[in-house]
Amino acid sequence: MSDSNARDAILAALDEAAAFEHAVICQYLYAAFSLKKHPQEGGFGWAESETVRSWQTTLYLVARQEMEHLGMVWNLTTALGGRPNIHRADFPVPCPVVRGGQLTLGPFGLAALDDLMAIEKSHENASSYVASLYRGIAEMITSADFAGTDLFSGPERAQVTHRTLQLNRGMYDMELARVTDLNSALAAIDQIVEAGDGHHHGRGDNHLKMVTRCRDELERMTDGNSTFNPVRNVVANPSAIDNPVSLSASKLFDATYQTMMLIMDRFYLPDGISYAERMALNRTAFFPMMTMIIRPLGEMLTQMPLGLNGSESAGPLFTPVSRLIVSKDASYVLDALYVRLKEHAAHGAQLTALVSGQQTDWATVLAPRFVFLADNLARLASNFASLVKLDMPDLHRIPSRS
Repeated sequence: MSDSNARDAILAALDEAAAFEHAVICQYLYAAFSLKKHPQEGGFGWAESETVRSWQTTLYLVARQEMEHLGMVWNLTTALGGRPNIHRADFPVPCPVVRGGQLTLGPFGLAALDDLMAIEKSHENASSYVASLYRGIAEMITSADFAGTDLFSGPERAQVTHRTLQLNRGMYDMELARVTDLNSALAAIDQIVEAGDGHHHGRGDNHLKMVTRCRDELERMTDGNSTFNPVRNVVANPSAIDNPVSLSASKLFDATYQTMMLIMDRFYLPDGISYAERMALNRTAFFPMMTMIIRPLGEMLTQMPLGLNGSESAGPLFTPVSRLIVSKDASYVLDALYVRLKEHAAHGAQLTALVSGQQTDWATVLAPRFVFLADNLARLASNFASLVKLDMPDLHRIPSRS
């Protein structure tokens, strides 16, 4: 096999791994979004509230560590001179290790936890899809390196580490390392695989143990207790949202999620970007956008009605990016991202007005949170413009609750 063919084969496998890790992240997040936050929602009391809260905390923790895995796959990709894959299939996503052969966006429950356990167990089963995928990548990299192939041709400045993200090591339960040679590449693969069947960086239980504990607790607490219900009535793969307000919120979620992925694509650009641009993207996407927009909006969607009638709740679709912003001109890309952020701010203001105009219990509960969300969206666009020194027209600002 020629050097170029060897590299292409490895990059194709890494693209597949990235799409898989991306889908698993969405699955964990969807289950976490669906959990009720407070006994006032009904279905459990104060005595059970700490356990319910711990389940959501666990799911978010594992989701962050799965984001680390995706980041390591992307570091492997850029080390080989490739462009990281931010694409994946729509849900349900084919996956041979779960029952039914599909990854599903499903609410927290025994079925969802069984699927997540199956994914984590597959790391230790050498013949499974996940283990064989990563074992195959490791073998191809090792063979190509031993054959003298100059695999690691990507610029080291494209690698994303804790220093790049301005984080202390272990912060947010994540650790990202550079990939520059065979040893660091194999260490990165081990880091991904061992989180499922081994300790995560030596800091406590692996993913399988954490998910199994959630399942065991849920089964114990529901056994003989028909009134215990910590999960909102969220549908799986919510592609048929008929309520117009919920549909608008779903579209805003998809739009902001896609913008975040476009920022990630730029952030990991293998050709490298300037330090100032990377810091601007970092301060927009990695924690402001994830924690101030994606997470709260995802949780709110699971409290919004699926249709005009009925008791079922909606949820985020995680509709993947359809196309990239392709240009080597940094100013063009940053302008395009700013336009998207302004559109999100305007959409957030319109959605806030829609929710405030609803005479329903769910709208009364969520209206203040949408005011806060809209203000965050406007602030995010404004801050981005300041960070990248764009000419910034006035943004319509939603007043904060204060």
